[in-house]
Amino acid sequence: MLLALLSACLVDGVPDNVAQPSDSVAGPTDEHDTAGPWTGLDAGEMATCALDLDGGLACWGESAVTESPAALFDDVAVGAGWACGHSSDGTLDCWGEQDLIPTGITSAQVSLVAAGTDMLCALDEFTRASCWGCEGDNCDEAGSVFVDLAVTDDGACGARESGEFACWGEVHGEPPEAMIRPRSFDGGAAHYCARWHDGEVACWGDDSLGQTDAPDLAFTDVTTGAFHSCGLLEDGGVACWGDNSHGESDPPTEHSFSNLSAGNGFTCGITTGDEVVCWGNEDHGVGVSGR
Repeated sequence: MLLALLSACLVDGVPDNVAQPSDSVAGPTDEHDTAGPWTGLDAGEMATCALDLDGGLACWGESAVTESPAALFDDVAVGAGWACGHSSDGTLDCWGEQDLIPTGITSAQVSLVAAGTDMLCALDEFTRASCWGCEGDNCDEAGSVFVDLAVTDDGACGARESGEFACWGEVHGEPPEAMIRPRSFDGGAAHYCARWHDGEVACWGDDSLGQTDAPDLAFTDVTTGAFHSCGLLEDGGVACWGDNSHGESDPPTEHSFSNLSAGNGFTCGITTGDEVVCWGNEDHGVGVSGR
């Protein structure tokens, strides 16, 4: 069932280039003087965070995640009730519901972070992977060297320069055999999608709602939500597949996008006009723009 997309309404003190949800849910704040231009974003279980050009952070959705630290970040990863970011000096900073943040997270130097519902993984300055919240006998695999990481609710996979994938925690499906590394890589609740240099996207894992049935199109990026996936097309359009019960796989067509991130029942993107636009389940604190 598709939910009608609601018109965006702005909240006092909120950057005017962020499409807002209704007054009943939390929206981005300008507490840290974040007003774009936006360079990246990450959608989690029920919240999203966007980074501006200076490293400032705007988060909306779950109140625990919106209370982000007054710091500048190079990257951010949003989980379920918590989020972590790494600053320009590589140190990790996490916030949110303290009993939900994976335990044992250190302040080691990192260059990339990726989050699932209960699990955080990061690459250090030597591209070695570390994970917190991993359960299982194969979690030691996380100590290997990778060029990219993706995390699901309860597992993770790393991509090597050779194109080989290694997975740990709960393993979901068989990764494809590839001769070169993927250019982008993401994990949903129990599935993964990866994009190669020629624009091809391959997905594997849980396909109960068609979330691994990527269309035969040329993509410039790919992102995975809990039970859906979306790809960014060369012309800035978006194609999504999988669950659409909240309209999360029904992107607006009047915008051209430069960046995407999918969450649990919603999707957000940065437009080429430097606006953050979200669609899908407004109960998860997303800004839903009208069409």
